[in-house]
Amino acid sequence: HVGGSPRTDAAPPRLRLFATQQLPTEVGAHFAEVPLDAPMPLADAAASGTAAYIPDHATLAQRYGAVAEVARDIGVEAVAALPLRGDASPEPVGSLVLDFA
Repeated sequence: HVGGSPRTDAAPPRLRLFATQQLPTEVGAHFAEVPLDAPMPLADAAASGTAAYIPDHATLAQRYGAVAEVARDIGVEAVAALPLRGDASPEPVGSLVLDFA
């Protein structure tokens, strides 16, 4: 659904959304850039290098309050956020988010 790559020239570091599929335009615009430390699955996966699995809306609301409200509005119930790594570094270069209705 969403992919993000870090902007290292920003302070604090931010993730820039570069690909979305079936994400409403206004939601994509609102989250076009987010801080790497934002309370979002996308940022958690990119910052920690660990996948974030959110199995249901209740867990999403508990862990990521404000994002859960937006997710409910667009019909998202569960989320998997996966860190993306490049060949040159073991550090994440971004993340991929898959959401499920």
